[in-house]
Amino acid sequence: MDSHTIPSAVLTAFNVSPDARIETISGGKVNATWLVESNEGKYILQSISAVFSEDMITESTKILDELIVTGWDVPKILRTHDNLPFYSDEGLTWRLSMFIDSDEALPELSPQLLTECGTLLASLHRSLNNIHISINPTLPHYREHTYHLEHLAERVDSLADDASSLAATTLEAFRSLDLAHEDSPKQLIHADPKINNILFRDKKPYTYIDWDTIMVHSPYIDIGDFLRSLTKEMKGSALHDLVVAFCQGYYDSTDLTCGNFEEFYNNAITSAQTIALENTARYLSDIVDQSHWKWDENKYDSHEDAMVDQATKTWNVYTELAALHSR
Repeated sequence: MDSHTIPSAVLTAFNVSPDARIETISGGKVNATWLVESNEGKYILQSISAVFSEDMITESTKILDELIVTGWDVPKILRTHDNLPFYSDEGLTWRLSMFIDSDEALPELSPQLLTECGTLLASLHRSLNNIHISINPTLPHYREHTYHLEHLAERVDSLADDASSLAATTLEAFRSLDLAHEDSPKQLIHADPKINNILFRDKKPYTYIDWDTIMVHSPYIDIGDFLRSLTKEMKGSALHDLVVAFCQGYYDSTDLTCGNFEEFYNNAITSAQTIALENTARYLSDIVDQSHWKWDENKYDSHEDAMVDQATKTWNVYTELAALHSR
């Protein structure tokens, strides 16, 4: 859907002039996203994927409202004239939030920047831990590592050649991990805190966007997922220095009970490895299920080729993370 096909009723429902200027913006891999500018203000409009329920929008909006009260500059969700945080029409669900000013480009990654990112995440976790709002899982079995690895184990015999071999290796690696760190107290977490979901102002990280997967889980899920996403971009000694800086920033700012720094660091890496293995398993399982991942028909000859390629790249992230344990 392009900006010319957005029904005027959508903007009218949020009390925004239907003649507003609308521009498709980058990002929004799951939810299609537009920038809306009108006399009333500047907004982010999203068409919410069917994988997310209206309850998710309502629950996450309550949490965002609480964060705003405590001083966080997170997306403020606008209500419709019916006082709902979304508008539904003809099978589509829409959400409008206030635009947040930020730097246009991601700053150059440096140890100092990553220390600040770790400090920001620790601060977010402290704020979320003070919010007592119940929330249902937004995606079935999201970050349930054991579920996805067992799901893959049931499908190994249906996989061929390279996919079957990678599946067996993935399962063996998962069984070798110690997941004791996930026994830490559960609380609200962001659940997708990759660096592309951080906004920067004057090259300083200051807030998070993209709250659709917010959930109750161990804070190590956020810590590990940040490191996993960082590992997709960096390798070797440069990655090591950035990971240590991030962990140090978090460790120095958290009130999470996490032992000494070495224990915390190793738990953080293990969490990142676990998430990488979960994602590898999900790609491989989808070769059989063909139920979740989209793929580029211009780049791959088949769905299986696409899933094997993505699984292999994700496995390589796991091996990069494994090397960090020995440094």
